[in-house]
Amino acid sequence: MQRSNIISQAIAIHVGRNGALKIVCFLFLFVFMGCITRQMVYLGMPKNELDIIAKSRIKQHRMVSSANIVEGYIAEINGIIFWMTFDKDERIDKIVIEDPKFRLKSGVAIGDNFSKIKSTYKNYYVVPLVGYGRMVFVEREGIVFGFPWREDDNVTIDDLDKIEWVEFVKTAF
Repeated sequence: MQRSNIISQAIAIHVGRNGALKIVCFLFLFVFMGCITRQMVYLGMPKNELDIIAKSRIKQHRMVSSANIVEGYIAEINGIIFWMTFDKDERIDKIVIEDPKFRLKSGVAIGDNFSKIKSTYKNYYVVPLVGYGRMVFVEREGIVFGFPWREDDNVTIDDLDKIEWVEFVKTAF
């Protein structure tokens, strides 16, 4: 409703000398700007759709647990680097982001500390994966926050420990 009021006001303001030309130019600009949308990567996205929005896609194997190496791909989308894997139907089934420019809608970002997660999300749990990292699962949101592994036998996460990666995994929840 508010958007149509703004359009009506803009059209009313521009109707005057050469009004029709101004209305046509304004409507063209409005439609053009409406077509420009920020592309996003998402779980279940087909590989061919990813190829349309990604600048490139490079194959890269990664360790995803202490004894599991998986083939995945790195892609840059909207200036942020993503690593992802695909299921048998060539749809994204895991997304990992380590890029410090990445920020969730909640405001939590790579590099924030554990206390930010605790103040933002109420229902989470910590799972240590020996040799890989300490993970914080936020089930309701479908988010996994990753913290590096420490060899001091301390599997807890301190308030000042920093988030090093964020994961979205279809099968984790």
